[in-house]
Amino acid sequence: MTGMCLLSGKGDYTTNEGYRKTVKKKIAVMSLIIILGLLSIAAIELCKHVFNIPIADYTEGLYLGIGTGLIACGTILIIKRKRILADEEKLKKARIAESDERNLAIANASWKTATIALLIAVYAEFLIAGISMPQVARAAEILIAVFFIVYLVSYRTNAAKM
Repeated sequence: MTGMCLLSGKGDYTTNEGYRKTVKKKIAVMSLIIILGLLSIAAIELCKHVFNIPIADYTEGLYLGIGTGLIACGTILIIKRKRILADEEKLKKARIAESDERNLAIANASWKTATIALLIAVYAEFLIAGISMPQVARAAEILIAVFFIVYLVSYRTNAAKM
């Protein structure tokens, strides 16, 4: 199941030492995810208690839930990665599983499917919200534009590297 990681396929998978560095980078990314969770919780608390902005119960629950989820996910994945780092056999198994071509192909196909589904959902939101909520439609427009700009830039950058 290691191949499902969002960061699969990136890093050095040739040796255990190279992979150890890759795992440490993933721990750093998980730390950033925890920080994002803390920022989500802090944002809602600041709005309520410091800036006295009225927040709907649904919005408060959404921010708190997402923040808590990010913190929990990041923490669990850091613990999992540290356990892998502590045991050479687990490190070797994880390295092999994560660099397995079949797992990488499955992950890439899943990313493509999820990306297409997300684009369709955002476009549908754009069409539906555009009728009565222009601000939501504008946000969806921006998301679609950002996606295609990032895709184009990353495609050209990766093409130049490979």
